[in-house]
Amino acid sequence: MPHLEIHMSDGLHQSIDALQFLQSLHVCLGAQETIGIERIKSRILVAAHAIVGNADTANDFVHILLKIMQGREDALKQAMTQALFNKARDHLEQGSITLTVELQELDALTYRK
Repeated sequence: MPHLEIHMSDGLHQSIDALQFLQSLHVCLGAQETIGIERIKSRILVAAHAIVGNADTANDFVHILLKIMQGREDALKQAMTQALFNKARDHLEQGSITLTVELQELDALTYRK
C-alpha cells in the first residue's frame, strides 16, 4: 500500500541512473519496520519545467513523498523519512541539488484501493 513518489527536475533525471535511484529507495523503504516491500508502489515523476532557487539551470531538486496509512508512531515515521533522506543523499552527487522528504498519512475513511 505505501506509495513512494520521487519528484525531480528534468536536468537531474537526465544526469543520473534514475532506475537505480528508484530501486535503491524502494528497497530502503521495504526494509523499514511495518513496511512490506511487496506492497510498495514506487515511481519517479519528472518536472519538465521547474525553477529552483535563483533559476540557475544548474540547480536541481528531488522531493521524496512517502504516502502511508495512518496509525504509525512518530518515531517510526521519523525513522522512515530519515532513512529515505540518507539513502537519497548518499546516491546523489553533492552540488546544487535541493533534497527534501515528506510523509503524508492517508485517511482510511477516504482512501480506496
